[in-house]
Amino acid sequence: MEKYNVDVLAVQEVRWQGCGEIECNGTKFRFSGNAERSGRSGTGFLLNKRVEKSFLGFRPINDRICVISLKGMFSKFTLINAYAPTEDADDIAKETFYTDLDETLSKIPSHDTKILLGDFNAKIGREQYISNVAGLHSLHTVSSDNGKRLCQLATGSGMYISSTHFPHKNIRHITNYTNINEHWKVFANSITKAAEETVGVKRNRRHNNWFDNDCAVAVEAR
Repeated sequence: MEKYNVDVLAVQEVRWQGCGEIECNGTKFRFSGNAERSGRSGTGFLLNKRVEKSFLGFRPINDRICVISLKGMFSKFTLINAYAPTEDADDIAKETFYTDLDETLSKIPSHDTKILLGDFNAKIGREQYISNVAGLHSLHTVSSDNGKRLCQLATGSGMYISSTHFPHKNIRHITNYTNINEHWKVFANSITKAAEETVGVKRNRRHNNWFDNDCAVAVEAR
């Protein structure tokens, strides 16, 4: 965040159980995950020290949606972090997600400035009938099912999709997964270390009773 001068970062696929807050090197991370198990979905927000001063509240909705409120100069900013099911997910999962997201948006006061962030696993096309909310500068010609659902949400909520509203170089439309994976490893290791320092860590014993120190030494020697 310091390298790229990022004040607020919306994170998806956190995959931690429950919800909570940790701090690492002055940066606070608030997360919302599945209440019963880890390893699934999960969203969260990272705020640096400067923006932390404007923090008003964090609201975890479920493992795919969370909300944060920030004090602005003239109005309150409400940021919604969402992680949509993949294109291959069944219709029930998609409808549940968008119902929850629509309900979350409807509860935000109309005088707040709403910003919807996240990973919608969607392809936005250049169809004329969605140009009022999506523009005509997408890399894709035809919208995917997730893309159509996102446009319907934007239309019903009075929002527009900014990433396709303005022209960009094609390279800016494509995710560089190599760089993301490298940065994610550093980020994940930092969060894990902070969590272990805050709540501690318990290492599970993975060998049976017959696996004694002599066995361990023999394995190490090999």
